[in-house]
Amino acid sequence: MSEENKAIVSRFWEEAWNKGNLAVIDEVYDPNHILRAQWQNPALGGATETTGQEVARRVIAMWREALPDLHVTLDEQIAEGDKVMTRHTSYGSHTGAPFMGIQPSGKAAAVSGMTINRLAGGKIVETWTNWDALGLLQGFGVIPPAGGPPSGDRPGGSPPGDRPPGGR
Repeated sequence: MSEENKAIVSRFWEEAWNKGNLAVIDEVYDPNHILRAQWQNPALGGATETTGQEVARRVIAMWREALPDLHVTLDEQIAEGDKVMTRHTSYGSHTGAPFMGIQPSGKAAAVSGMTINRLAGGKIVETWTNWDALGLLQGFGVIPPAGGPPSGDRPGGSPPGDRPPGGR
């Protein structure tokens, strides 16, 4: 059963996320599917828990409209019993629609995440997902990378480690 479940989950990622075939959701998601998305920021219009197939269509459509070149790579899948864990990396350029209120930056970003799907009767009935929202916002240029602005933007133009202590 684990290999069958992995195939269903893989099909969902490939068809819905990579190809934009949202009709596949009706085939692989239970009508009462529960999504627990820890990446959703309620301040940006997200919800941490929702139910039904329609929310999956809306979420995927939002990503694909904002990042028209979006591609998700399945880095690893582990299946046990009725659950499939997928470690994934998403790549895309924010050249389309606004994303959760953020205007398009034209910048590309790579975001890693993990999703656990629970299946019953050949359908995905429950999903827990979490991804690196901070990394996405840094990739889009909304939040500066850790350590402050790039070295060329620092006073003196060089990284802090290249300056003598207390001097410029």
